[in-house]
Amino acid sequence: KKKKKREIFQFLSATCINRIELLGEDPNSEIANLALDTLNDMLNRFAGELTADYEKIQKAVLPQLTSSRTASRKKAISCLSRLSVTSNDALFQKLMDYLVEKIETSKKADHIRTLISSIGSIT
Repeated sequence: KKKKKREIFQFLSATCINRIELLGEDPNSEIANLALDTLNDMLNRFAGELTADYEKIQKAVLPQLTSSRTASRKKAISCLSRLSVTSNDALFQKLMDYLVEKIETSKKADHIRTLISSIGSIT
């Protein structure tokens, strides 16, 4: 039963990650936002079941922090915040390094605000 449950979580997280990566940059795509919502719910309720997918989730969600859609940025912050609570130190360090690097190189004020907000939510 546990194996079946794990397979379901792997399938759902892989599907969400795929949708975010494929459609995340499309400003008209609600599917990417729905995938972010689904990941948020899964991380909120079943974070322990998704530990094997944490790095993939983080890799897929990070580009959404600089999305042109405000809703996508907010959902990405929420996902990363939930993920960081139970992630290991190495993955957390990668996240913080990414955020600091993006703050230093970003030119857009709204992206910088989003990145700073992300750090506030994560720590």
